[in-house]
Parts: sequence; structure tokens; C-alpha cells
Amino acid sequence: MSEEQRKNPRYDSLNLSYICEDADGVVLHESMGRTLNISENGILLETTCHNSPNNTLTLEIALEDEIIHVRGKIVHCH
Repeated sequence: MSEEQRKNPRYDSLNLSYICEDADGVVLHESMGRTLNISENGILLETTCHNSPNNTLTLEIALEDEIIHVRGKIVHCH
């Protein structure tokens, strides 16, 4: 899908730290990862730890020269 066909633009980012919690709010792990792309609707992440759909991630993402704090549910994993 080309950039012109996408609903939202993608942004480049490299580094992130995250905390993964289960549905009860129990912290499963804290780790570092890499964003492969970011849009208003989601983030494609590369991580070294196993994450499961419906777990929650709290992220700190370096986007250009700002640190962005984001919290969201995991929807897809592969």
C-alpha cells in the first residue's frame, strides 16, 4: 500500500522503552524495543519479549527530538 493510499501518514521513530501489563494490571515485563512505523491508529513494534493480544503497553517513544508517552492495547502479534 503506498503512502498516498494510507488513511494516516506514517512517522519514523527508532527507540522505545515499554512496560507490558496483563488484563489485571500486573506488570509482566519491562524492556526496550524498536518502532518500525507509527501512525495515528497504531504502532508496529519489534520487541525481544513475547507479548500477547489484549495486554497493555505503556510506551516512551523518541519521535524526532521529543519523548512521547503512549498507552494502548496490543491488537496483533506475530
